[in-house]
Amino acid sequence: MNIKTLLIMLAIVLVVAAIIYISWSRTSGRKLNIGLAIFPLLMATATGGYLLLGNPLGADPSKQFSENGDVEQFVNAVTTLEKKAAADPNNLDYQIMLAHSYRAMGRYDQSVAAFGKAWERVKNDPQELSLFAGTLAVWHGSFEGKPDELLSQALKIEPNHPDALMLSGGSAYQKQQYKKAIDLWKKIPLSKLEENDKEWVEAQIADAEKMLTLPSENKVSHPN
Repeated sequence: MNIKTLLIMLAIVLVVAAIIYISWSRTSGRKLNIGLAIFPLLMATATGGYLLLGNPLGADPSKQFSENGDVEQFVNAVTTLEKKAAADPNNLDYQIMLAHSYRAMGRYDQSVAAFGKAWERVKNDPQELSLFAGTLAVWHGSFEGKPDELLSQALKIEPNHPDALMLSGGSAYQKQQYKKAIDLWKKIPLSKLEENDKEWVEAQIADAEKMLTLPSENKVSHPN
């Protein structure tokens, strides 16, 4: 099974899980947990799994996994990387690769810690800032606070960065700031996206435009 097929299957599973959870939350009267229902879906659909796997360095285990889909090789490579990082804790390349790998494995707390250790490298890189923000948002269950700050920092460096715009739009949507979400998503350079991602962005814009026309009591704070 190639990685593209694997990502598509993952996206389908997450979509179904999100729909089931949202439906259950509404019928049971429980408060919707944005971290469980929305962020995994956003990560799976945005930029063809790019947010899930990161923008890896050459020897990054997540890069190798994105190319061959070999789970066993991926896990073994991460174990080896952990040993290298332990022996050389000041190596920022190792920390960034660990952050990407832990993110791909769903070990968000460890990914956040690794991004923090690599901050001197992360702080000037809009892609790494976006990845850090997305990971932190999933871990906290909200964009509020530091994730929003990281995304703002990314957009100051590169105003049209696709992932930063995509996540910033998601943050605005969560806050029911639909006009802001639309404006952010419309800035995304669609020429840099795969066809599926273009369709996703267009669908989010259409949904946000629809939300603007609804009465306040019918509005929700999660994208489809």
